Amino acid sequence: YRELQSFAQFGSDLDADTKSRLALGERIVAVLKQKNNAPVEVAHQVCIIYAVVNGYLNDIETDRLLIRRLNIHDAPAMYSYMQRPEVAEHVLWEAHTSISDTKAYIRYMLRKYRLGEPASWGIEWKESGEVIGTIGYMWHNSEHSSVELGYSLNNEYWNHGIMTEALQAVIDYTF
Repeated sequence: YRELQSFAQFGSDLDADTKSRLALGERIVAVLKQKNNAPVEVAHQVCIIYAVVNGYLNDIETDRLLIRRLNIHDAPAMYSYMQRPEVAEHVLWEAHTSISDTKAYIRYMLRKYRLGEPASWGIEWKESGEVIGTIGYMWHNSEHSSVELGYSLNNEYWNHGIMTEALQAVIDYTF
């Protein structure tokens, strides 16, 4: 990656394959960053590399949705629906009582991304650019080509085929 990166800085017209390899290298370097005096176990590093190389950390796009990694800036939009009891009724978390709960959830997902563990993506409504739900792996078994998906959706978007669209996109992406 470093050699390709050095070479690419001299060329302005990069082909799609080179751009793709550079993007992959950037993602691997980003997820493998470690704090001083707190090394990540080799097994976790292998899992992280596997997840990145196999595209488990990539964005997924549909006509109406961008399914992507969460970030802390998503907290206000997510809190607006995660505080509702009807949204929290069938998920593994309680309705959030403050935006701090939502930020803690996002930090938990960021940690899972870094460790290459199964995690949830944000479901962004392209029209507004806001996260309206989450979808992700609860567990994944590549040997048996099986996964368990969990999801939540802002109840203002229920009954519009959004979760069906998101589920189909994630299933197509996974298999």
